[in-house]
Amino acid sequence: MFEKNVFCLDDEQYKQHIDPITDYINQAAYYLSKQSNYTIEECKALVTDHLKKSKNIINPKVTYLERQSNGDRIEKETNLTSYIGDALSSNSIIAPTFTTYIHPTKKRSFIATNVINNIKRRYISKKAAFEEDAKGNTELAVIKDNEQTNFKLTNNAFSGAHCTPSTPFYNKSAHSTLTSTTRLTASIANANNEKLITGNRHYWSKDVVFNNITSIISNTDLNQFKSMMDEFNLVYPTVEDTLKVILYSTELYWHSLEFNNEIKEYLSCLSDVELAAFVYTNDLYQVKELNPDFMRTFFKELTLKCSFGTEDRLELVKTIPGDLLNLSHQIWNKEVKGLGKDYKQMEEKGILDLLVSTAINIQNFLYRFRNFITTIMVNTNIPASVAFFPRSIRRSVVASDTDSTIFTVQEWVKWFYGKYVVDDESIALSASLVFIAERTIYHILAIISANCNYERTELHRLAMKNEFRFDVFVPTQVSKHYFAIIGCREGNVFPEYKTEIKGVHLKNSNLPKDINNTAADLMKRLMFDTANNKEIKLKEILDFVLNIENEIYDSLIKGESDFYRTFKLKDPTSYKLSAEKSPYIHHMFWQEVFEDKYGKLDEPPYSCIKLSTTLHNKSSILEFINQIKDDSIKTKFQNFIEKYNKTTLKTIMISKSYVNQHGLPQELVPLINSRKTILDVCNIFYIILETLGYYKKPYVTLRDIQQQQDQGDYQ
Repeated sequence: MFEKNVFCLDDEQYKQHIDPITDYINQAAYYLSKQSNYTIEECKALVTDHLKKSKNIINPKVTYLERQSNGDRIEKETNLTSYIGDALSSNSIIAPTFTTYIHPTKKRSFIATNVINNIKRRYISKKAAFEEDAKGNTELAVIKDNEQTNFKLTNNAFSGAHCTPSTPFYNKSAHSTLTSTTRLTASIANANNEKLITGNRHYWSKDVVFNNITSIISNTDLNQFKSMMDEFNLVYPTVEDTLKVILYSTELYWHSLEFNNEIKEYLSCLSDVELAAFVYTNDLYQVKELNPDFMRTFFKELTLKCSFGTEDRLELVKTIPGDLLNLSHQIWNKEVKGLGKDYKQMEEKGILDLLVSTAINIQNFLYRFRNFITTIMVNTNIPASVAFFPRSIRRSVVASDTDSTIFTVQEWVKWFYGKYVVDDESIALSASLVFIAERTIYHILAIISANCNYERTELHRLAMKNEFRFDVFVPTQVSKHYFAIIGCREGNVFPEYKTEIKGVHLKNSNLPKDINNTAADLMKRLMFDTANNKEIKLKEILDFVLNIENEIYDSLIKGESDFYRTFKLKDPTSYKLSAEKSPYIHHMFWQEVFEDKYGKLDEPPYSCIKLSTTLHNKSSILEFINQIKDDSIKTKFQNFIEKYNKTTLKTIMISKSYVNQHGLPQELVPLINSRKTILDVCNIFYIILETLGYYKKPYVTLRDIQQQQDQGDYQ
């Protein structure tokens, strides 16, 4: 019942296709034919003749290292087409870096075999960790999670070993092959999600647009496409509709009336079905824009809750594909919450029939809409300009890393329900969109794998799965910093939300513990309020942060150490530089200026607080020294500055233990740079405020803004 994946071709249909010259001739001829009275065959002859006669077309030289049978490498040179041709004729694997490898059918890699075995073992441990976590067996879950992490780290270690000449695994090209493959995977997924979910295409130049139009319509079975359009009664886009689709993406990069006229002229040469193929291929967003009723019906039926009274449910559930079963879990989000994948318990509670019946309905639905799915999403067209995708401007992908894509479907929720809402219905809708995205990526990566000439048994080794469902995800303006709450992981709907906070500035160990805890509580409050569809009032959050700033200021003025950053001062032998040029000079500063009055400190190592000062130049230092009332301290301070030729003293480090017991020396209180300290400590809150759309000027605190407002001179 659940054998055929309609989002994927049969494995034997994925074939290697690398023939850039022939493809260029075919697509150039298609383009010329559309804008002339010549047939495609006549245009092919014209293009071919032009290529032969043109002196401007250069076949690039390729310099490469070829490994000999004894392991030595020798440098060789050829041209690009010959290099590709040799790789194809020798049945080699071609990496994204254009490095070629002997095919496994000729010689199998011991390392690759070991890595694959570790992947299998990791899967077993990871599955066990999920099961134990769902049962509430926290300790066992941690053990199994650590076990799967160890398998992951073991595999990752091979990459490092490949880069290290002293290891027997040294292979200079392997690391670049690995990283380029993972980056290609992430870029493919990001580009697919941008186009599929938001209709956003990477149209950063005019040539990309013309090329992509021609590529799509020349690689589409137009008869099949027309049959699908008629079967589902979809709207045929007009030239104006199609132009709007293009400008929706190009407006992110450039504007040109001349281009608008050129592209409109080209579009006017296309037939109705060619326009439809270009607009709808791999783009559910545009299908929705022109066929809203159809898409509403599509997702209502896909997420329909069912109960058929199925038999042999415990056996049947084992045959349901993982991604389809995970979708069924999320359609019944409230009912399966906290049960993990304990299907025996679900059977006892009368829930398993709901899951199995809904999974059957999903599968039946996919077959009913099979022609739509295969025509729109299971084709040979992949997203445009993937090589340059890291530079793209995005609409749905909110974060991405080496091997992941994190994207939002919130605009679909707003379209479907008329507002942003987090509930069981919107979760089912979002899960169905993610399910489709996952399956289309699976198909595209199979195309890539076939083109790289991976072994048939490894055709789907390069794949991405839907791991986390972030019910609320908050990206920040700082790279790789975000906070989120997780409602589901691989079909395991958690009984309570799990919080994830990523990025050193959002959980800074150098900050006071109370500040970190307060910031974490604020992030949780914002996310949980959003998940519970509560309104967030910016004024309340601003007042909250302002109160924290005031608390910090009051504490600093009192000479307390609660809000200073900490630093570990080491003994002088631990530093490469001399004592007076290393951080150790802060201990010398205490010895020579404050020791007689405030007592002797033990030699480092010890923890310090970092005191930001207002002493940014020599004049500010002299001005400060002159106001010191204790003549002895004043003289010693002056001597220290002259002895070590200090022109600035922006930071002073004082023993944390001493300050905790006695407070700051009274002479140092006036030089405290309270603004700098507040800015440092509260940076975590400013990052949070930016996620709410509030941006303040750099080096300005909320206290400053309030004071300026009180004085009537703030703009």
